[in-house]
Amino acid sequence: MKGKRILPMSLVLTLLLAALILGGCVVENSPAPGCVRYLGPAPIGGCAGKQIVKDIRVVPDMECLNVTANNCNGGVLVISNHCEQPVILSGVTVSAHSENLTFDVSRKGGKYVLVRSGGNVSGYLPKSDERISIEGSFGGKPLRLEFVKTGPLCP
Repeated sequence: MKGKRILPMSLVLTLLLAALILGGCVVENSPAPGCVRYLGPAPIGGCAGKQIVKDIRVVPDMECLNVTANNCNGGVLVISNHCEQPVILSGVTVSAHSENLTFDVSRKGGKYVLVRSGGNVSGYLPKSDERISIEGSFGGKPLRLEFVKTGPLCP
């Protein structure tokens, strides 16, 4: 068979091992991107947060209000209001039919409040887990947003 080359098995194994190392295999997973440990270099990306937002709950439950976490860099809230009316949370109005508005949490006068965030970076980084409750209203009725902002999940 002229023209065909078969690679030696040791070269194939070396190439596979190099691909695994350079690809950054996860050896310790975490919900906080900055706490994920890799075998080899970490993948290129901008997420390095060691804290997260979790256990998000709206009381009473509203199907038209979607609140999620973006835990890329310390944990911020992403709110989409598909309701026909605005939602007010700690004095901040989330207009009806708003999509993917990003909010961070802050403390003012001993109370937790929401503040608009320009991206996925949180400025509020507690030293330990904090259970947070944000008071608000929808259609004149009380509403509460509850979640946990964690302390660092790794050193």
